[in-house]
Amino acid sequence: MKTVDKNVLRVVVLRRLRSVYGIHVKKKRLSERFESRKTWETSASPRSRRSLRTHITDQVIFLVDSCKHLLNHAGSEGLFRKSGSVVRLKALRARLDKGEDCLSTALPCDLASLVKQFFYELPCPALPAALLQAFTSAQRLPTEEERSSATQLVSCLLPEINSSTLRFFFIFLKNVSLRASVNKMDSYNLSVVLAPNLFRLHSTPEWNDACHRLYIAWKTVFIFQKVWFLTLLLGMNLL
Repeated sequence: MKTVDKNVLRVVVLRRLRSVYGIHVKKKRLSERFESRKTWETSASPRSRRSLRTHITDQVIFLVDSCKHLLNHAGSEGLFRKSGSVVRLKALRARLDKGEDCLSTALPCDLASLVKQFFYELPCPALPAALLQAFTSAQRLPTEEERSSATQLVSCLLPEINSSTLRFFFIFLKNVSLRASVNKMDSYNLSVVLAPNLFRLHSTPEWNDACHRLYIAWKTVFIFQKVWFLTLLLGMNLL
C-alpha cells in the first residue's frame, strides 16, 4: 500500500473510532516501531547469521523459523503454558548467539518459552503503548460485535511491521489452537498466557488494577486471533 493510501486510511480509521465508538487516539503518538535493540543473535539458517539487532528482518526470521518448528509439535500438551528449563533456555540462547542452527533440535516447551521471551524483551511492545488506551476503550464497549469491530479498527493503526508480524503470529496461534483437543491450548488459553508478553502490563493511571490490565490484554489478543484468522480465510488484507 502506498504511503498516501496509508495516511488516508489512518485518517478514516481515526475518524471512525472517534465518531462511532468515542475512542480518541492521538496521531502524534503513532510512531512506535517493532524493533529490538537487545543482543538477540540467532541463526535462522546457516545462511542467516546476523545479529537480530543488526536488522529487523532477522527478528522476523527468528520468529518464522521458531513457529515453523513449533507447528511440528503443535500437539504438545501445554504448549506456551508449560515453562521450559531455565538451564536449557540459557544453553539454547547461547548456541543461537554463536550462530548455530539449532532451533529444530530444541524441545517444544523450551522453544515456546524462547518465543515468549523474545516478545517480552522488545523495548517497544508488539502492541504499542500508544494504542493501549484505545484497546482498553474498545474492550469496554457494550456488545461483542462492537468490541470486535473497534479492536479491528485500532489494529489498522499498528505500524506495518507490527501488523504483519502479529498477523503471522496470531495465525500460527490459531493453528496451534486447532489441536486443542490434544494440547489443551485453545484460543482462550493461548490469549491468557501470551497477553503479558505482547503488551506492557505496567501500572498506568488508566490501568491501576493488575487484574483489569490482564483482562483487557487477553481479551484483545483473543479477538485478534479470531479477526486475523478470518481475514486469511477470506483472502482479505485490511492492514
